[in-house]
Amino acid sequence: MFNLRKYISHIKDRKRVALFFTFMLVCGGCFAQLEPLSTQHMNNQIMFNPAYTGIRNSLSANLHARNQWLGLNGAPTNYVMSVHSPINNSMASLGGSLSNYSAGLIKDTKFSAYYSYLVRLNHNTFVSFGTNASLSNYRFDRNEMNLIEEDDPNFKSKIGNTFNPNIGAGVFLYSQKYYLGFSIPALISTKYKSDDENAIVVAEKYRTIYATGSYGISLGQDFYLKPSFLYRINSAGFNSFDITSQVFYKDYFWAGISYRFDTSISILYNQSIGESLNICYSYDYPIISKPGISKGTHEITLLIDSYQWIKRNRNRVFQRKKKQELDGIESIRYF
Repeated sequence: MFNLRKYISHIKDRKRVALFFTFMLVCGGCFAQLEPLSTQHMNNQIMFNPAYTGIRNSLSANLHARNQWLGLNGAPTNYVMSVHSPINNSMASLGGSLSNYSAGLIKDTKFSAYYSYLVRLNHNTFVSFGTNASLSNYRFDRNEMNLIEEDDPNFKSKIGNTFNPNIGAGVFLYSQKYYLGFSIPALISTKYKSDDENAIVVAEKYRTIYATGSYGISLGQDFYLKPSFLYRINSAGFNSFDITSQVFYKDYFWAGISYRFDTSISILYNQSIGESLNICYSYDYPIISKPGISKGTHEITLLIDSYQWIKRNRNRVFQRKKKQELDGIESIRYF
């Protein structure tokens, strides 16, 4: 049987004990697991909405890294690699991702496969329907613990270290000027138990609903303002709401500021390098006081859109009825 009180009393390093309680206070408990956060949600939508698969109309690769509370031993980190693309000249798309999330003694590695189908509603409006299947390996890394008694029977049973399948679904509506998305990337809430005779539940990953949206506003010939939001609704009550404002200068770069209610304020900068490469950096500064946490969070994303292996599908391109309708963002890529 896993005994939390004995777990604390049998760890030598007091810093680890403090870190354990820090995660309990900040994350709502390590035993109530949430999907990892991303300040750059506009660049990483495939992470939480399978309907975004193929939307960029290219062979799109995304490398993402988030280091939370940099400098704090055992602080949360998340690394994601994803690739997605339309299938030839069809309206269907496929994609996949591999992620590795770590927080203290908890490790979670997940592989996801995505499928979406795009439907044109009119000359410049589309809706995409997507689904995903995932397989995650959740484990409790006891090698990180410094025990007083190495043979303590409280730590002989395995905790977690299981493979769990899941499925999800989403929808994504977009035009030249706006987008709206709704998704549930993991429909099944998962409980992780110890493998002893008592089968104690040591962690639970709850179902999370995502709602996102944005609208582009012209500020003249060269500048665009793009306010956006991301709302996460968790079945355990751990919700979050992000509002972001970005200013675009042509297709060269954009800068923005984001606010996560009662949690942090962030700055973002994205630089385009040619047509195929974008690099985005953001820094989150905590605005509330938590025990042991005073440092911010760094996040960086590398986006690559390749047209060497796949040609743009004209059926996915915006079509204008009149010449005067040329004013607007030319591609969903800049969303």
